[in-house]
Amino acid sequence: MRVRRLALPALVAAATSCAPASYPDQPAVVAAEATWCQALGKVSEAGMGNGGMDTCKGAVPTGTAAVVKGMAKCLLARKEAGGDKPWDQGMMVAECKQEVFAKVNIDEAAAKETIQARCERVVRCEKTGFAECVAATKSIDPYQRAQLYGIYNGAALHEVASCLKSSSCGADEDATQRACYTPLEERMVWLPGQ
Repeated sequence: MRVRRLALPALVAAATSCAPASYPDQPAVVAAEATWCQALGKVSEAGMGNGGMDTCKGAVPTGTAAVVKGMAKCLLARKEAGGDKPWDQGMMVAECKQEVFAKVNIDEAAAKETIQARCERVVRCEKTGFAECVAATKSIDPYQRAQLYGIYNGAALHEVASCLKSSSCGADEDATQRACYTPLEERMVWLPGQ
């Protein structure tokens, strides 16, 4: 009976430590999404209407507040530069992502959980040392590092870390790890049709 009493607190402690943390960046991300929606409404040729605007503002982007605001600013600037020419939303968003991602500052504290999960996975799946992996994360190309650890908000980084921890090792580890990021990149900002 004593073993059971000890096991229960251990399980509760383990469950509590795995629960997602409070994300202090969430209010700023929500405010940035409102800015993005306004920009999207201004550049949309057909307009978004109230339904589209409400859907946009209700969406939860995976980008950081700085990324989402940067996307809004870039979108407006590109539309203004293009004048009355028809615009390709997909192309404009892709170009803005490239521009904004290149300027990202990484919040090392927010990235810590994802870096740790990625390096634990490297130890498990690729049999590489943990310390070696952590050192390598600091020396990779800055643009690639931003895409892995800088463009996502706290909740999204937690989602990536959970995916990296829970998914099985793959024959193509790069592809397996990319699969943890792809759904989040697609939700960086809300777009009509999502």
